[in-house]
Amino acid sequence: MTDSVKTQIGMLISLATIDNDLDQSELKFIQKVAYRYNITEEHLLDMIRNPPHLEGLADLPLETKIEYLYNIVSLTLIDGKILPNEILFCQDMATRLGLKRKAVAAMIPLVSDQPYDMVNFTAVRRSISPFL
Repeated sequence: MTDSVKTQIGMLISLATIDNDLDQSELKFIQKVAYRYNITEEHLLDMIRNPPHLEGLADLPLETKIEYLYNIVSLTLIDGKILPNEILFCQDMATRLGLKRKAVAAMIPLVSDQPYDMVNFTAVRRSISPFL
């Protein structure tokens, strides 16, 4: 597993546990992302117990940054509750990714329930381009 994948999973775990409650919908979302990268259940549980450090975010390719932001915003919306500390976390991650904080607000209406492999990241990038 690459450091980039560890970082993405770490971001999701950190966001999901920000309220000290990893609910089932959040866990299922994280599992989907982990399985996309062939991370075993055992390794994922270890990462949940010991989240990786979030480093090198600004050095990632732009497409990866957009994917990461999309995933954390998706996770924020997954339980139907958007908590202020979750939005602040997303904004902090956007900044650490080298994006503007307003990219989070621009991303929220773009997140949908469609399968991940159906997401048009080119259109997402175009929509949030003023915040890159």
